[in-house]
Amino acid sequence: MAAKTFLVLVAAGVLAAAAAGASGAPSGTYAATITGQPAALNGRWQLEFGAKRSVHIVRNGTIVVIGTASPLAGARLKLHDRSGQYACSSSEGDGVYRYTLAGRKLTFRAVSDHCVGRKLVLTTKPYLK
Repeated sequence: MAAKTFLVLVAAGVLAAAAAGASGAPSGTYAATITGQPAALNGRWQLEFGAKRSVHIVRNGTIVVIGTASPLAGARLKLHDRSGQYACSSSEGDGVYRYTLAGRKLTFRAVSDHCVGRKLVLTTKPYLK
């Protein structure tokens, strides 16, 4: 009987974790170091997901993009750059990315994005919390 109860509790915990991960955008700060790319992309990058869907993209300690990350169905995010030295132009538009969060590792795969720089920064390496 104890083993059955344990299995039910483990299954409930797994379902709760999956629901929490699917309910919205990642939160907190994730970092990656990119090398071997054009000079403007090489460096230490951080994605800082904050309150009210805010996201700051930081390169070598300097905020280079201020934007929003809106959760979409199917573990996807819509990223909208509002300002910053590396912000994508309005003609490039928003980017939509599928993300996977496994433990501390956050990875992105582009669904649609016309901003090459944002795509390279997000998809070149996994980010770690």
